[in-house]
Order: sequence, then C-alpha cells, then structure tokens
Amino acid sequence: RFSSACAALQNVKSATATAAASAGAIFNLANCAEHNNRPDEAMKLLHRYLELSPKALDAARVTQRISELETLRALPNQTGSQVRPLYASANRSIEERQYDRALTDFTKAADLAPDFALTRWKLGLFQEAFGNVAEARKQYTRYRELDTDPAAQGRADFHLGMLDAKKEAYDAEVSDAE
Repeated sequence: RFSSACAALQNVKSATATAAASAGAIFNLANCAEHNNRPDEAMKLLHRYLELSPKALDAARVTQRISELETLRALPNQTGSQVRPLYASANRSIEERQYDRALTDFTKAADLAPDFALTRWKLGLFQEAFGNVAEARKQYTRYRELDTDPAAQGRADFHLGMLDAKKEAYDAEVSDAE
C-alpha cells in the first residue's frame, strides 16, 4: 500500500513542477526515500521541507528524524541495509498507531545490531510507555553504556530515575480505581 503511494507520488513529482515545490509533497517524498532505504535522499528532502516550512509544527520532530537518519546511515553497509528498513517500517507503524508492530520492528533491529544505541533508546521508550519497568530499565541501561555522550547519558539517567516513580503512581491509580 505504501509502495504504491510512493510510486504515484513519484509520477506526480515528474509530471508537475508544483509538486516539487510543495512542502507536503517534499515531506512525502522523504518518507518514500526512507521507506526505500535511501537515507541520503530522505535527509536532503527533509532539509528541503524545513527550508520550505521553517515554522512547521513538526519542525523539531523533522530535525530529530534527520539526526536519526544520519545515525542510521553510519551503520555498516550490511547491517545498515537491514536495520534502516526496520526503522522506516517502525516509524510508519507509529504514525498508524500500530505500536506492537513498531516494537516488533525495533526488536528485530536490536537483534541485527545489538550494540546500536539508538535502538536501545527506542526500545526503552516503548517499554516505558507499555509499563514494562524492568525491560525499560534494561534498555535504558544498555543505551547509557553504548552512548558515551554526556547529554545522552543524562537523558537515560532521567528516564531511569523516573521509572519507579511512574510505576508507583500507576499502581496507586489502579488501586484507587479498583
């Protein structure tokens, strides 16, 4: 379904110069490039999207996505060519609110590249959101070990510190509801 939408969008892009100048079309072409494992093209298109729409409500998310694509691009060829499509699929699943599918894709990515910090971060966020405190702690701890950037470690420490408090608050709310 997504592939056919990409093909149709590519035909529109070829047929009219207006589509090439449309921020929405550029954004969707970036999604297609990412889906087709072309991170360099996706990043270029996302930069173009931000140029066309510097005040877009999703500008911070797009900037984060560019950063993630740069990180994914740095993976070795064989591993990267397997992990990048999983990230593209997971991102589409998140947009479609298919969180179990996204979690499955990120888990597969972790199996393929167990020392890739970004995947551990994503898995930590998912496990935290699902209330799986032990698994979230495991993923954040692994992320912290893999990413030596102090800011990244600080983010992990923040989440690690909040896990027990969130779990206690959740348990108290469930208890009150019962």
